[in-house]
Amino acid sequence: MFILKKETLEILDINDAAINTYGYDKDTFTDKRLPDLLSPELTTSCHSTEEVDIKAEHITGNHIHETAFGTLLPVKLLVQPLEYSHHDAYLVKAISLQHKSDYQWAIDQTEQELKEHLANSPLAYMIWDDKFHLKRISPEITEWLDVSRDELLGERSTALAFSQLTAHDFMRVKKKVDNLFEEETTNNIMEFGVQISEDETRYLKLYNSALKDAEGNLVSVLSLVENQTQLVNSLKLQELQNEIIQNASDFVCLIGMDGNIKYLNPAGRRLMGFDEDFDITSTYIKKFFTDESYHRLVSTLIPKAVENGSWKEELELRTLDGKKIPVSTVISVHKDENDNIEYYSTISRDISKERRILSDLRNKTQQLEAAMQGGEVCFWQYFVEEDRFEFDHDWLHELLGYENQNLADFETWKKLIHPEDWPAASQHFLDTIKGETDSFKDELRLQKADGEYLWILSKGKPVEYDDRGNPTKISGVHLDIDDWK
Repeated sequence: MFILKKETLEILDINDAAINTYGYDKDTFTDKRLPDLLSPELTTSCHSTEEVDIKAEHITGNHIHETAFGTLLPVKLLVQPLEYSHHDAYLVKAISLQHKSDYQWAIDQTEQELKEHLANSPLAYMIWDDKFHLKRISPEITEWLDVSRDELLGERSTALAFSQLTAHDFMRVKKKVDNLFEEETTNNIMEFGVQISEDETRYLKLYNSALKDAEGNLVSVLSLVENQTQLVNSLKLQELQNEIIQNASDFVCLIGMDGNIKYLNPAGRRLMGFDEDFDITSTYIKKFFTDESYHRLVSTLIPKAVENGSWKEELELRTLDGKKIPVSTVISVHKDENDNIEYYSTISRDISKERRILSDLRNKTQQLEAAMQGGEVCFWQYFVEEDRFEFDHDWLHELLGYENQNLADFETWKKLIHPEDWPAASQHFLDTIKGETDSFKDELRLQKADGEYLWILSKGKPVEYDDRGNPTKISGVHLDIDDWK
């Protein structure tokens, strides 16, 4: 058995059986090409890769090979495509027709040679009979399909191995194997996923070839098996990532080393004002930012990202119509396997709304501070289990005129509320404590130290609860509305 490089038909590797049969040492053997082994009348039929591909059916058959001893060796070739050491290659099995062979001998010889060649390979193997039962498997198959060897090699092996396949996939796989036994083709490829559990699927790729004995009788199908689970899952993850980027509401951009835009997602196009048909690769990143932000991007962000892998800062985008948009930008560095920078990616989020909210909050805070300084607002808290109030004592002193009076409990506070206002105000307050209402708001009168009454707006709501959901703390404000009244 030997392996050919598809591009040149050079011999990449051989097993000991081939060395013993042909008489060449390994170094001499690997200096040869497939045509060098054939007798002169067959050499022209297998001179190039194209001829091997086109004449695959012819090559998989009887041939006369020349040995190092000058003798002619009648052989039957089995040629199968595979990937070997990152090369497109052929696995060539040469069965000597000088041996008297039967079904078991063909399978035994094939498995022995497969074990030698696939020992350090990511490929596994399976051998099928014409009843679609597995006759031989490599140990990796049991691991990939998550069943035992005895289960796979029994009469019900097919059902166990492929019970997780859909009916459609099962029939498609069976048809591929049947085509080989019916000699409609000499080799084919099939791919499918086997659901191992509710959350896990293993993806396999099979390179199938008809396996014949020395007399040319088709006895089995040989499948070289590649576990593509990691590859398929990586592709699915990549597809998911691409879908997320395509549907993201943020500006996502890929930038080449020269500043040229390689990609801009739909949200970025809408934000900047580009039509979806516009060739974005004709644009440079400088056009996307204000002059000041572009300078910071080049002088600060990119060097920081190169140093740390990524960097975040607030910048300003400039749209096609000149509008400036504040954004929070994360720039990341992407490198190749040799640690060379290939491109940069930026994710920018429009923070215009956040800026407006912060501005409004600052204004309201300033207004609140002014109101508090003017004595118009009093913050208070009531601790339910302790029956204890906490007030802004400056407000009590300045607006109500009280000095050292203890106004910390509910009963004392009750005495300050006008008798006409007490029933409604107390009921609303108690309903909130009981959890029957989410909040309360009352206009009421408080008695000042000089006996006069001051109109206030009192508002409050629960802010802390116990394990049973009962309010334990009420917070609120008193607002002086006496002038309005």
